[in-house]
Amino acid sequence: MPSHVSFSNRWCLLIRFSLVFSCLCGSALVFAADNGKPALPTSAQWLQGRAFQQQLQKPLQANWSGLSLQHLTSSIAANQRICIFLDRQVDPDQTVNFRATGASLERTLQQLAQQLKLGTCKIGACIYVGPVSTTSRLATISEVQRQQLRDAPAALKPQLMATGWQWKQLSNPQSLLEQQVQAAGLMLDPTVRLPHDLWKEQTFPPLDFAQRLTIVLAGFNLTFHLDLASRQVHLIPLPERVSLTRSYTKQLSAANLAKVKKRFPQLIIKQTGNRLEAQGSYEDHELLSRLLSGETIRTSTTKPGEKRFTLRVMKAPAAAIIDSVVQQQQWTVRFEPAIATRLKTLVTLKVTEATLDELLEKTLDPLGLTYQLKDQQLTITEKRP
Repeated sequence: MPSHVSFSNRWCLLIRFSLVFSCLCGSALVFAADNGKPALPTSAQWLQGRAFQQQLQKPLQANWSGLSLQHLTSSIAANQRICIFLDRQVDPDQTVNFRATGASLERTLQQLAQQLKLGTCKIGACIYVGPVSTTSRLATISEVQRQQLRDAPAALKPQLMATGWQWKQLSNPQSLLEQQVQAAGLMLDPTVRLPHDLWKEQTFPPLDFAQRLTIVLAGFNLTFHLDLASRQVHLIPLPERVSLTRSYTKQLSAANLAKVKKRFPQLIIKQTGNRLEAQGSYEDHELLSRLLSGETIRTSTTKPGEKRFTLRVMKAPAAAIIDSVVQQQQWTVRFEPAIATRLKTLVTLKVTEATLDELLEKTLDPLGLTYQLKDQQLTITEKRP
């Protein structure tokens, strides 16, 4: 007969306390509003490539109070050497009070954006902050544009390559667009007229032509199309739906392919011989590429309403962890009597900003157990080979 699990109140209360209040250590930095203006790094000073990715994974613990969003993001950018750009539709002067609780820098920026009902995405080595409706597709749009420009004539490609980029205080987007198009040896559709804005001084790490135009145009809900025959740049609305297709040289066993598909349910994945083809968002491709290269990864983007768990437990029964999660989620739990002994095993667990799946896997996998969730019931079973 399947059994229900319940362990001592002492363990469950301790674990639930940890799940709610996040066991974090170390002193926090405190930033208060002041009249100082963060120094703007030069294009060469921004981190890029592997250094950019590594910096995004470093933990950040701080408390900011009474700062404008522009001042706060500029301070983080200058201190971390990570380029951050605010979409023109975002109010840069809104006052922000925000606490970073030790999650990665990337996750912290996502949390900050979510607090303000905004989103983030990566355009090259730049974090773009804007409306969720924009950031949820912008990185994919930018990468699709980059793919299309790979078909450009060889004589044109040098002008489309990545280069450092900056503009002066009170620059206007129409001029910035015209400068980029002309510098690439292209022509701009003469009917194009962007609304007149005045933008603050900004520098960027090296970005290619598609990435630079993406940043200039996204705030107007626009992107571009390059007619290679006429070498003319036309502006088009941001597509509502967009998908990026990439191929990877990797041959997976049927079991591992099934695991990858389960890990990335939004990707359409097909394998032919030693080629793996995937279709989906840029963010999923980025994680898939890291996973296939042998890196241990976990999804850092949180869906609306999704809970994250920070927990540190020393030698607690596995069942106590499961029981605490089940009570928080208001689920029921079932397992076969033969598994009960394994669930009494004392485990040591430390997770930070883990998804529910990650927390359950880290608890059960070392015990040779797995789980299935259906209709608010968590069923724990023995893992099959």
